Parts: sequence; structure tokens; C-alpha cells
Amino acid sequence: MGLRKVLLAFVMLLTVVTPAEAYEPCALWERQVYAVTGDGALVEHTFCLDANRSTGLSRWTGDRVVARSGWDEVTTAFWSGHEHGDGVYYRVVGSGLYWSSDLTSWQQIGRKTDWSAFTSLTSPEPGVIYGTESSGAVRRWEHSGWQDGADTWGAASTTAVLPKGSVLYGHTYAGFIGNSGTVNVWGPDFTRSKLRITVPDGVDRGAIVPFDLEQRYPNSAFALTSNGGKLVLLLPGTCAKLERPWVAGDETGGGYVLLFAGGYQRHGTGPVEWQCGGPNGPVN
Repeated sequence: MGLRKVLLAFVMLLTVVTPAEAYEPCALWERQVYAVTGDGALVEHTFCLDANRSTGLSRWTGDRVVARSGWDEVTTAFWSGHEHGDGVYYRVVGSGLYWSSDLTSWQQIGRKTDWSAFTSLTSPEPGVIYGTESSGAVRRWEHSGWQDGADTWGAASTTAVLPKGSVLYGHTYAGFIGNSGTVNVWGPDFTRSKLRITVPDGVDRGAIVPFDLEQRYPNSAFALTSNGGKLVLLLPGTCAKLERPWVAGDETGGGYVLLFAGGYQRHGTGPVEWQCGGPNGPVN
């Protein structure tokens, strides 16, 4: 009986440590991308940002289970930090906002605000949080205690009013990307749409996280499919000045219901995230 238990334990160990698929190594920078499963598990995927990777190869470089439960009540999660540097995490459970530096231990902050009332929350720079109300009002906060989780804040403000029901997906070098009936890129004052993005069919418009990738691909994004909850990459098919249609591809995982991007892992040096019309980037 003892031998059978040992053999069973050995088989279970092999099952846990065997990778789901083989990945190519990443030479320069990786980005962490997190997805929540329907039963509340948290899975970390790593994505290669290297500009010299062949487009014929998958950019996903690894995956691991961070938590097997506890995320089923999370409605929103996002990373806040320095580009290519350190950062922290926020998540909303019920009406409360929680802060963490490692995704495992959490402490509640911002107790005076009902954080469940916002249709979207995102952080374009360390400790600066933008939220959209159902009315379209865009709220801004400065969490001065973002590095250590101290519950200290600057004065909140309303920076703009977008059409009713608008949401913000996130921020790239070109500005804020969000949905106000159509997917747009706005400047810092939200007064003018800089370009319009077409989202392909089969993508969940409630689960898009934009980012900058390579000289040819500005305003890219991570997203979930609306059928199967797979993690996909959205790249612009063209870099036209006013129109930027996204093309979905490079799927991985599945069964996910929530998505947020994390920090960076450095393996080398070199620019990897400048785009069409960006610093050192060609206009396509």
C-alpha cells in the first residue's frame, strides 16, 4: 500500500511540472500577462517584446499558475508602475480596492470610495489611477502611497466627460485607448480622438489591455476571445494615420474571464517598444 501511494504521488508530480507547450527563449524583454479562470485561478503568461523576433514564431514564452483559487470575486485588476521597471498591483473585490506588491498578500486602501461603481480602472503611470463612471465622467486619483501600499492620496479630480457608458482600456505612447461606442485613442485631455481602431469579430471588448510593441506595431493589445476565453494578441494590420484595424492571432490558454497586464522581466538591453510615428520608429 505504501508503494502505491509513493507511485501515485510521483505521477501527480510529473503532471504538475510538465509544461503545457514548448516556448522559444526571449533575448531582451518579457511582459507578464495575467488571466483569471472561471473557477478563480490566476495564470501568468510571459510575452516576448523583442523587436527582432520572427513574426512566424509565437511570442508567448511561458505560463504558470500563480494561485489556484481566490480570484473568482475579483471584478477588476491592473498593474501600476514604471515602463520597463518596477510596479505594483491593484484589484477590486466587492466595493473595495486592494493593493499588493506580489499578487499574494493584499491590503485594502481607498476605503472612502466605492470602487465597484466604475466601469473601468487603469493606471497610465505609477500611482496615477483613472476611472470611468457610467455617466462618462473620467475620474483621476494620485495614490502617493503606491510603492508601499500606504493609504495616502492626493485630491481626486474629474478630468473629462466622455459619452455615457465609455470605458478606458489603458494607455500607450499615443494616448488613452478606450471605447465610447467606437474604439478610439485620446490625448491626455480627452478632448480629441487621435485615431480610430477596428476590433475584429470574436474579441471580447470588455477584456482588452493595450500596449506598445515594435516599430511596426503601435497600439497593440492583449485580449480575450468572446468564445472560449483564449488569450490573443491584437496587432494593427496597418499604421494609417486615422484608422488602425486590429488583427487577432497567436492564441494561448483558454477558459479565462478576466485579463490584466503585469510588469516586465529584463534579459538584455535594447529598444523594443517604439512604434509607427514614435521615437525612432518609422511611419508605415
